[in-house]
Amino acid sequence: FDALKVKSNALESRKSEADMAQRQTHAQNTNLLEELTTIKKQLSAAEARASTFKGQSETLQKSLTSTEAKATEMEIRANDLAGHRDRLQNELDLINQLPNPVGIGLRVVVDKEAILVKSLIDGMSAQLSGSILESDEIYQVDGTPVRGKTLDDLHNMLRGKRGSLVKIGFKRPMEKGVVKEFEVILKRGSFAEEYAAQSPEQKDATDTGAGYPKPSEDNPLSFVIPTLR
Repeated sequence: FDALKVKSNALESRKSEADMAQRQTHAQNTNLLEELTTIKKQLSAAEARASTFKGQSETLQKSLTSTEAKATEMEIRANDLAGHRDRLQNELDLINQLPNPVGIGLRVVVDKEAILVKSLIDGMSAQLSGSILESDEIYQVDGTPVRGKTLDDLHNMLRGKRGSLVKIGFKRPMEKGVVKEFEVILKRGSFAEEYAAQSPEQKDATDTGAGYPKPSEDNPLSFVIPTLR
């Protein structure tokens, strides 16, 4: 009986050790499962970040491609502008080589000390401006009265550096004895129609004393003449 009791105790001890080992194994398995779950979550997060980085990379690549295309377009435009600038400079050089001084294309006569427009020369500023008619009286040039002056005096007042501005005051008889007074600012020389008279933008620049040549100045041309006649 004693031998059986010892054997039973031994078996109980071994069973207890087996249960403890089982519990330890279960705990280890649980820990391993938790670690595996954590690793899977980390892997999923890493894959999500990789997908985000890939999307950002594709976006940056598209932006880079677009920027390169814009840079190419701007380079083409810059080359076009440079070519246009060179063409304008060539035209300017050509104009600067033309004879100076020049007038505005008016033929005038003296009638009882009044200086009247006899005719306008085609292609010159006076005719192209569309503001002057035959028989208009010239009463001042650049603010200086001309009544009583000789034709030579008037010609000297009207002539000047090609492209410079001259302001001419006119009188025009209207109905019922009314006389209309008006001024026209012209560019000396012959130009395309839209460049014959002073534009509103130029008037603003002249009023502020900046940007455009005055009749008494010896400045180079500061405007573009696309068509020379």
